[in-house]
Amino acid sequence: MRAIIEGILNKEIEENKVDIVLTGGLSYDFSRLKNIVSFIRKKFFHIKIIVGGAIITADPGTAMIALEYADIGVIGEGEITVVELRGALQKEMGVGVGVAGIIYMDNGDWVQSKPREEINDLDSLPFPDYDGFGADRYLELSFPPRPSVPAQKADASPKCWTALRKP
Repeated sequence: MRAIIEGILNKEIEENKVDIVLTGGLSYDFSRLKNIVSFIRKKFFHIKIIVGGAIITADPGTAMIALEYADIGVIGEGEITVVELRGALQKEMGVGVGVAGIIYMDNGDWVQSKPREEINDLDSLPFPDYDGFGADRYLELSFPPRPSVPAQKADASPKCWTALRKP
């Protein structure tokens, strides 16, 4: 599995001359995220690596230290944050300048910018367009069929799941 993911990353980064990679997930995904981030940093040292998802939102500093090679973390919802962050990086501004909802390295310390206001009307956002990402193949590799297990209620981080899309 690791070789497959590294092969896909290598091909896409080289063919598309990628300069920023965004990835993310849950704490469950830590091992996979660590492998992705490490592979990219060691092979493509010039690429900015941005990580988001609940793994960062739940405990930003700890997650960034554990992921080791990530450059920037997105805390909370990233739909607006990543657009602003891309603009700041394109203008070669400091990432902490005017971009809310991130954690980044500054003089050897992880620093969090001001919190990003939550998006209360999720219906105002378009549904993600995963065409072209091979999401079906990724899901096959990531989540092989297994017996159904009844869902159990879990406490969510106060920063997560405060707004839901309308059914």
